[in-house]
Amino acid sequence: MTGNTKVVIIDMQPISPAVGGGRQRLLGLYHALGTGIEATYVGSYDWAGESLRDQQLTPGLREIVVPLSDEHHAAAQASAAAMDGRVVIDCLFSTQVHLSPRFLETAAARIADADIVVFSHPWAYPPLAEKLRPEQLVVYDSQNVESVLRTDLHADLGECAIPVLRNVVSDEYALCCRADLVLACSPDDRETFSRLFDLPMAKIRVVPNGIFAFNRPRPDAHAIARARARLGIAEKHVCLFVGSNYGPNNDAARFIATELALSMPDVRFAIVGGCGTAVANLPLSANVSVTGVLDEEEKGLWLDSADIALNPLAQGSGTSIKMFDFMAAFLPVVTTAPGARGIANTGKPAYCEASLGRTRDAVRSLLADEAQRLEIAESARRL
Repeated sequence: MTGNTKVVIIDMQPISPAVGGGRQRLLGLYHALGTGIEATYVGSYDWAGESLRDQQLTPGLREIVVPLSDEHHAAAQASAAAMDGRVVIDCLFSTQVHLSPRFLETAAARIADADIVVFSHPWAYPPLAEKLRPEQLVVYDSQNVESVLRTDLHADLGECAIPVLRNVVSDEYALCCRADLVLACSPDDRETFSRLFDLPMAKIRVVPNGIFAFNRPRPDAHAIARARARLGIAEKHVCLFVGSNYGPNNDAARFIATELALSMPDVRFAIVGGCGTAVANLPLSANVSVTGVLDEEEKGLWLDSADIALNPLAQGSGTSIKMFDFMAAFLPVVTTAPGARGIANTGKPAYCEASLGRTRDAVRSLLADEAQRLEIAESARRL
């Protein structure tokens, strides 16, 4: 092999802005693969109305984002209507992307020029499989075990979900079989892939999610006071949840707004990110702040202001990247077991685990014990 090694990463979302766990993983893993490696990302938008984007995102990573066609979006909307309004443009991408030939042409052109082809999520693999060459290294960079996660999310719909779930399993199985290497977010996901698809463990490597953890200093008392003043917070204690517009995050936001906040009117509860749409039409108590998506400076104010971070997820796969944001910000986290999935909590506790039914008691206990909050926060930052 001569010259630079060329890597193409293919998915159906943009990377920038890097909001949400999926985009953060993409930026983190591929922004600086190293000297002599040229990385190009080909993605799209799962919403209409955007234009073509082609930018050098970092010195080592080019981002090309190709809009999907109107026909593709119309087909996806019809599929969502058949699934009780649930967004399944990703789950059915492999069957509908023929309606977006420009995306396929762009991805195929980058594959033709690549030494290594990475599929982040399995959705784009089947329609591009025939474009791969035998000598190329093919990687499945999984963000979840999609076959398990999507079944958890949609099986309650019964018969109408079966074709969608069958397509997810078929796409993921096909990519796992073709890939030379499967990257899993956690040891649990690695074991699940091996059992579910009969893959040799040697083919699967754990590549954990991460964040740009040390970009912000630990806030002192003055910084906390300034942040709370700017946000207009009057309550003594603040609990923070951050999440994108994604089913498990939306459920967590509703739980916080309709159960935790009502039972603790003396505590300020902040719901940050796209998950706020899930509670936008609910009658909210005065101690709930729903901010929508924030830039990093505004998000930093809420991180500085919080006493506790919350992660009351009821389901999920991979790892929850928001946990690392909270931990790096010196915040003690009250989380469910699904929220803490894939994180090794060794030595002194780095978070407080509680079921949904016991979350309120755990929050109350932690708010009443400043020394324990500090101890958990220190352990979290070290981990």
